[in-house]
Parts: sequence; structure tokens; C-alpha cells
Amino acid sequence: MSNVDVNLVVLYAASCSLALWIATTILSPERKRAARHRDSLPLLGETWAAIKHAEHYYDWEAEMTEKMEGRPWMFDVVGRPTEFVVGRPEIIEDILLTQFKSFGKGEYVHEVLNDLIGDGIFSVDGHKWMRQRKTASNLFSMRELRESMATIVQENANTLNGILECTMSKSESLDLFHLLNRFTFEVISEIAFGIKFGGLLSESEHPVETAFNCAQQRMFERFLEPTWLWKLQRWLDIGSERKLKKNVQIIDNTCYNIISRSIEERHTMGSTASGSKRNIISLFLDGVSDGAKIEQDLDPKFLRDIVVSFMTAGRDSTTAALSWVFYTVSQYPEVEKKIREEIISKVPELASGAIASPSATQANELVYLEAVVKEVLRLNPAVPSNIREALEDVVLCDGTIVKAGEAVSWSSYSLGRMPHIWGLDAKEFKPERWIDATRGKLVTVSPCKYPLFNAGPRSCLGTKLAMMEIKITAASVLSKYHLTVVPGQTITYRIGLSLAMKNGNHKKI
Repeated sequence: MSNVDVNLVVLYAASCSLALWIATTILSPERKRAARHRDSLPLLGETWAAIKHAEHYYDWEAEMTEKMEGRPWMFDVVGRPTEFVVGRPEIIEDILLTQFKSFGKGEYVHEVLNDLIGDGIFSVDGHKWMRQRKTASNLFSMRELRESMATIVQENANTLNGILECTMSKSESLDLFHLLNRFTFEVISEIAFGIKFGGLLSESEHPVETAFNCAQQRMFERFLEPTWLWKLQRWLDIGSERKLKKNVQIIDNTCYNIISRSIEERHTMGSTASGSKRNIISLFLDGVSDGAKIEQDLDPKFLRDIVVSFMTAGRDSTTAALSWVFYTVSQYPEVEKKIREEIISKVPELASGAIASPSATQANELVYLEAVVKEVLRLNPAVPSNIREALEDVVLCDGTIVKAGEAVSWSSYSLGRMPHIWGLDAKEFKPERWIDATRGKLVTVSPCKYPLFNAGPRSCLGTKLAMMEIKITAASVLSKYHLTVVPGQTITYRIGLSLAMKNGNHKKI
């Protein structure tokens, strides 16, 4: 097909989409159901505003959410379902807990994510979600996985420290965000597959890591585009969709080869094939569903979707979290000093160099460090936004009507900055807000006020493991090194499924 033909097809599809939009908005008007942003336009809704403010989208969204004091406001983009943006804990609780059965990922989210995640837990509802949830719940509750993960994090943290030590000895700087991306990929790959890709010490990215990076970014771009546009590109096998297809093929080839090899080893060697360190594939093959052996009717795609979902959720978000933790600490010398004082007091072996990294138990003793991590993620959440689709007509607790097929969304980035939630000092960095001054213990905050790890039946099962990885890594690095930001950088976020650093984060050790 020539370029002229492709352009004609795209123009025709755009015309049809515009005609349908006019028919549904102009010829069939309905009464106003929520406030609109001041940048909203007739026919286009917030389409142009979303494009115009793309570089600082989360701040643009937070500004309107604060103006509304968290009450729902409508967000319409051509070619996407109508969306209600909410920013009050009680409304989020209504969506995630009280009326949980009335909301789900829906067909829209499933279509967007399907090529990468398939029927993974983050893109399905109903019995498919229940099956994945049960499997994942069993996996995360297993002592073998927790112990194996802690060991894997410690070993890779030691490698990370070696790289930092080498950089310091040469008086050089490095892109810490890029390095942490490789670090988390190594950790999550070993936990999922039980193999080392070796990318942390390599001068170039492993092809699978590159494929994941590109595929995940493309998933987010789909959310910004009219559905018909990316579907047309996929059908024509052109542009970003063509690249996505190639990257998913790389991921699939790797996943299925490892799964097939693991199954074959299990047939020939039995459960000893997995070795001393346990991984998701080996634990799954051991049989995690009610203790029953399920290998005989194993669906490789089901296991592939579990592993890819786990890697998608646990890699980028952890990279983002660690990057913002190290950056923020470097901006607050008094906070860095308190972290080191706590390490000296509670884990003296780490402070003296007797051990290279703390155990999970030792990391749990670092209350102030965890308060710092939580405060960093309040203002710079690793997963900045979330969305649900109404599976039926719903009336929210504030009276807002959401029709079947429409969406509700909330931004953790916005919620963390709201004075009506956190007080007048909401935009200030204060780790102490997470510590009970009388008991010296961490305070408990409603997950609907701090929805970083979701809430209700779909709350994140890996919350404790993620916090463990972040704390072990942060304690290991900060006990030894003082990180400073190389002058002249613009540190900001890149919009995506995670709050990645747009330009990296070059550090001097």
C-alpha cells in the first residue's frame, strides 16, 4: 500500500470518527453531569488541552483537581470513553471497595494492554481476574519466594554498589536512573525466570530489556490516542504499532523458551530442577493452586501472562521509586543525615561495612527510611494514575452519575498534593508526617488517601516485597555513598505508566 493510500485511509477513518462524535455530542446533547476544565472545547473536549499540556500533564490535572477540591470533573478526549477525574478518598473508596463489582478494567483497558499483557491480572475482570488473583496471592504468600527475592535484591545491590564504587574511584558521574533501570530488570528477571541476563554489568541493554522498555511506553501512548488510530496502525502494520509487534515478539520468544525449558527440566529432573533459589515459574510448576499439581494441564500462555504482568508492574515502578528517593534525599542534607544516623543505630554492621547490604529483617527496622520512602512516593508516586470502567450505570457517593462504559480515574500524583487531604503543608516534603511522635512507629494511612498500591480486592499483592526491595537498595547505597546531582540538569517526569525521569538523573558519587 502506497503512502498516498495510507493517508487516504487515515483521513477517511478520521472523518468517520468526527462524524460519529458530532452525532453523539451535538445531535444528542445531555445535561451537564460534572464540571469541565476551563480549557475544554466544543466537540474536542479536553483533547487539545491534553496535547498542549502533555509535558506537565500531571501538574495540569492536579491544578484542576485542587480547584475542585477533589470533586469529579469530566475529561473527554476524541475517540476515548468519557472519563470522570476524582480526587477525594471517600469517592475512591466508593469505587474500589463499596461498589467494587460495578467497576473493572473493562474492554477499553483490556484492548489497550492486550498485545503486551494478554489476559494478565492488570487487564482482565471476572473469572479471569479471579484465577490470576488466586495464583498470584498464593505465590506472594510463599516463604520461598520472599526469601529468594530478598537474597536476589541483596546480591544485585552488592553489584550496584560495585559500579558506584568504580565510578567514584574514577571521579566520574553516571546516569543513576538508567543504572537503576538495569538493576530492577535484573532483579525482576531473576525472580520471574530464575536466570541472570547480565545486563547490570553490560555496556549495552539486553534485547529483552529494550523490548520491555519500548513496549511499555507504547502501551501508555495508546491511552493518549484515539482507539481507532492505533488500531488502524496495527492493522496496516505501520509506525509505532509495527515496532510494538516486533518488541512483543522478542518478549514472547524469551518467555516461551524459558517456560518450555523449565517444564522440560521438571519432567526429567523433578522439583530439584529449580535449584535453591525459587522463582515464579518454578513455584507455579510446583503447584500453587490449593496445593494441587496443575502441571499436566498447564497453559504456557497463562504462565506467560502472569510473568509478563509481574515484570511490567514490578520493574518500571521500582525504578521510578528508587530514582525519586535518591534524587529527593540528595536535595535534603538533613534527611540524608538522619537516614545514616538511623542505620548506625539500628544496623551497625551495615554502617561499619561488615555487611554489604541489610537483610529484609534489618531493613524493616529502618522506620525513618521507610517514612522518607513513603513521603517521596506521596509527592512522586511510582504509578501516577489509575482508571476503572463502569460495568453498569453507577451513582457515586457524591451523586455523580457514571454510565456503563464510561470511566473514572484518579491521580496519586494529584492526591498527594491536595490540601483538603494532607493539610496546608501538602506540597512540602516532610517525612515526619509518617511517624507517630509518641510511639516512634509508622502511622497507618488509608489506602484510599494514599492509593499508591491501590485498595480493596485489587490492592497490590506485592506491596511488602516492593517496599523491601526499595529499602534494602536505598539503605545499602546511602550507608556508603553521598550522591549529588550534576549541575545543569532539568529533573522532571516523563508521562507514562510509571513516573519515570524524563532526562535521566546524572549523579556524582
